[in-house]
Amino acid sequence: MKSICDCREYIKDKASRLTVFDFAVLKSTLFSVGMLIGTYCTRFVKRYRAFILLIAVCSYIYLIYRIFFRDRCRN
Repeated sequence: MKSICDCREYIKDKASRLTVFDFAVLKSTLFSVGMLIGTYCTRFVKRYRAFILLIAVCSYIYLIYRIFFRDRCRN
């Protein structure tokens, strides 16, 4: 149970440091991943699959950097 509390505190600490822009990137990541899942269901969106994948990968990399590595680079 202690490890769950430690994990929750870690997440709260990291989330409190995110800016509005970071949350916008998070939302675009989730949206683009959802769109990628949706591309397997509809023909219309299949044309944009590569663009959506690019958005998902770029925003995911940004979030990973922002959450885990940005604080280490400043110190």
